[in-house]
Amino acid sequence: MNKLLKKFKLLSLYCVTLHSSLANAAATLVNFDDLDANIYGSVSVPYNYAGLNWSNFSVIDGVKFRTSTVYYESPSGFTSFSLPKSGYESGVVSSSAVAFNDSGFDAYISSYLNDSFTLNSFYITAAWRNELNIEVTGYLNGFQTNSILLITSREAPTLVTLNWKNVNQIKFHSFGGVSNGPFVANNGLQFALDNLSYRVTAVPESKAVELLLLGVIICCVWNTKISKKISPTK
Repeated sequence: MNKLLKKFKLLSLYCVTLHSSLANAAATLVNFDDLDANIYGSVSVPYNYAGLNWSNFSVIDGVKFRTSTVYYESPSGFTSFSLPKSGYESGVVSSSAVAFNDSGFDAYISSYLNDSFTLNSFYITAAWRNELNIEVTGYLNGFQTNSILLITSREAPTLVTLNWKNVNQIKFHSFGGVSNGPFVANNGLQFALDNLSYRVTAVPESKAVELLLLGVIICCVWNTKISKKISPTK
């Protein structure tokens, strides 16, 4: 009987430890630096990258990316214009790669298996327009749970700490801002995203109960088998 009790304690400890380890999963830091980024922004963030799905996100090498002097034809002839430093450069937080919303359109992040997660934080920078507005919205199974409006800088990244729990989709929508010049590229609604931190949501309480009940059932079956083995023969 002492052996059975000892096994029961070990199994219960295993169930509690398993639940605790799942509930306290470490945060994942997504920095895009392991992707094959280039200066053209032609590489899309792949499906199930870093455990998440990415829609309309591409990566660019912010360190190597450089704006330059361009020429355009005006009524008085060809005129030169120097593009300002972009947020692709100033938005780099780690190494060289940053993600951006392709063509300035809405971009989405969602969980790979539709499980919920906690969005901890990220760095975000306007690529071209000063004071670019970015609306970030959190959803759980299609229902809005959180929303925040950001006014971002082109000169330096903004650390946004949210700690939004129980979401499985994030939408980024950029608009407004102040133009820096007459060119389409320079008026773009793109933003640079770097060092996004998220954590898989803790196991629901019902799952913890299921684990413990499973342990109890196993112990009961085990106890029955042992009792039959040690019971005196008739």
